[in-house]
Amino acid sequence: MQLFYRLSALALALLFVGTLQATTYYVRTDGNDNNDGKADSAGRAFRNVQKGLGTMRGGDVLIIGNGTYYFNSRFDFNDKSGTASRRTVIKAKNRWGAKIIGQGQWGILQINRSSYLTVQGLDIRHQYPNDYARNKGTGLESFDSDYVTFRENYVRDCGCGGISFREGDYGVIERNVTRDNAKTSEYNCSGISIYQPEQLNNNSGFHLIVRQNVSFENECNQPFTPGGFDRPTDGNGIILDDFNNTQRSGFAAYKAGTLVENNLVFNNGGAGIKVFETDNATIRHNTAWHNSRILRNYTGTPGDISVTYSPGLFNIYNNVSVSLNDGRCSALEYINTPGYGYMNRQHNLLVGNIRMPGDNTKWGQGGDKTAGRGSQDYAKFANATTSIGGFSSVNNFDQYFRLKSNSPGNNAGKNNVASGKDLENQNRPQNGTVEMGCYEGTTGTGTPPPPTNSTNNNWVYRDNFTSGWANWSYGGSFQKQDSGIKKNGSFAAKFQSNKNWGAMSLHHNSGKTGNNLNSIKFWARKWRDNGNYRARVRVRTASTSGAKAWRNFNPTNTFQQFSFSKANLGNPNTIKRIDINVPNGNTIWVDDLRLVYNTSSLGTVEVEVLDELIREEELISGVNVFPNPSTGNFTVSFAAPRDMTGVTMTLSDMTGRVVDRADMSVYEGNNRLHVNPAKGTLAPGMYLLRFVTEEGTLQLTERVIIR
Repeated sequence: MQLFYRLSALALALLFVGTLQATTYYVRTDGNDNNDGKADSAGRAFRNVQKGLGTMRGGDVLIIGNGTYYFNSRFDFNDKSGTASRRTVIKAKNRWGAKIIGQGQWGILQINRSSYLTVQGLDIRHQYPNDYARNKGTGLESFDSDYVTFRENYVRDCGCGGISFREGDYGVIERNVTRDNAKTSEYNCSGISIYQPEQLNNNSGFHLIVRQNVSFENECNQPFTPGGFDRPTDGNGIILDDFNNTQRSGFAAYKAGTLVENNLVFNNGGAGIKVFETDNATIRHNTAWHNSRILRNYTGTPGDISVTYSPGLFNIYNNVSVSLNDGRCSALEYINTPGYGYMNRQHNLLVGNIRMPGDNTKWGQGGDKTAGRGSQDYAKFANATTSIGGFSSVNNFDQYFRLKSNSPGNNAGKNNVASGKDLENQNRPQNGTVEMGCYEGTTGTGTPPPPTNSTNNNWVYRDNFTSGWANWSYGGSFQKQDSGIKKNGSFAAKFQSNKNWGAMSLHHNSGKTGNNLNSIKFWARKWRDNGNYRARVRVRTASTSGAKAWRNFNPTNTFQQFSFSKANLGNPNTIKRIDINVPNGNTIWVDDLRLVYNTSSLGTVEVEVLDELIREEELISGVNVFPNPSTGNFTVSFAAPRDMTGVTMTLSDMTGRVVDRADMSVYEGNNRLHVNPAKGTLAPGMYLLRFVTEEGTLQLTERVIIR
């Protein structure tokens, strides 16, 4: 009866919406709820998101402009189904530009009985992240709805769950970030949850898909008392929960296929990926690292990837799972299942305990790479860490969890069970055989590149001062080796300013020559709680005098490389000191600082971010150039929040003469542009690489040195 009722309600909704004309509505912070909402202007747009949600019908589109909007209670979006050809859409104009802040006790936005619907690009968080009385709900939830897609949302600080899909079928949860959820509710939720789905039909293929998400730092701090437990039970990164409907009566078990792929889950209090009372799931190409931070204190040996009380068929392919170095934790567990079903393990990289049934007819494996929990560096991530800086999409985490080229997971997956794309939407495979984990392609071995001349004495700081260099900082506190936040290796240098003139200052006992100096390079970032500030760098030609002019740069919440040419630094003939000034009350980390000297070798391309870099932060983010240095062509990657046509790339020499040009389009999300400057025929020298929109707006400028 329940299934027939849902089908009948859906059919009626689709019949009704098919007779209506779709309308696009707009919300802006300078709008007015007395407007008609039908144009993206202050004179036409609505002011409040609730007004737009209440006005739209099934099949309509709501576009929410940049700004902050408050929900003083949960908004229930009821009975507004679209169709397969005309979905109901609620989306931000720019990804994460529309910030929805909930203030109610029981959640923020709930979709009820509204099928063929998409929610995209919202930044959803609760105003009271640590309030156990006022924050017990879920940020973004779908209930009794089919064909629902949650895409590219950032959901955080919600007391119960981040994103939840309940009692429906054909759901897609993709390219979202969920962080710091589940901490204040006794109902024990998770970052991403599919709970008690109801199967709509017996069509083949995957009905439920969770892919390309990043879910971290979700944890339960309250016992699950509504379930009769005196301890926490969840706080997972991702959970498939009670598909067999054991926690309610009158509903059949869900048997359709479910796919969990290309997700990154780390630092969660519960499992990275949890499968509970569920059949028929494929878990492939996920990366799980150091989960079960809370549950390890209460029960068993919880797994970073965990399948429990689930008697169906499970395919575990091409994953990377690294547990905490704690005997109470597991990289993979398949336990507590009456009668069991069958787990097919193929080509996973597992570091930590592996718990399987004693009856090995219930599981099989081939091609796995394994190590004990003490071998924490076995997987060889780029820079796995609990200290995550700023990010603007799911594409900004590879700096931490991409595999190094010497990882045992490199080109070690199994192609015939692989996904076609990775977390960043890059094609698989790139080198014949797929990588294990959520990223395709590897970074370097993790060893910082050598300087451009034949000796190593041009490093100023790399995990420590090199010979001759020492700390002469002033107007603040200096920490020579901070292991918590670093770009490469084991440490970065940290400086906390307590004066506006305070500076990290590095002094060389005899001075370094300015002859053949090309530039000074270093990686730097600020503390995420600091506001945006402008830092400055200069050199001195003597210990207490000879200061050259300051050059400005703007550190962000993630490490970026900054480069200053000899000319920009005042053409010093000697470098005795390097000063990095930070305004009062701010903190900076500096890593891999070096002097770069010209050499006679040809064929090297090196890309440097200009200190006067011009970038529209709302349009372009996450700029990266690699390999850097390289021996020939190079690639520029960046994230764009929307599609843009008519983008022109030019390469010009220092006289302004354009020597190479290409017209192109860029696309929403991650872009990679492979640059082959004039097919390698350019003379050695310095060139400027520019990207300009069809409106003439300069998006980014990079300096290219060809030797």
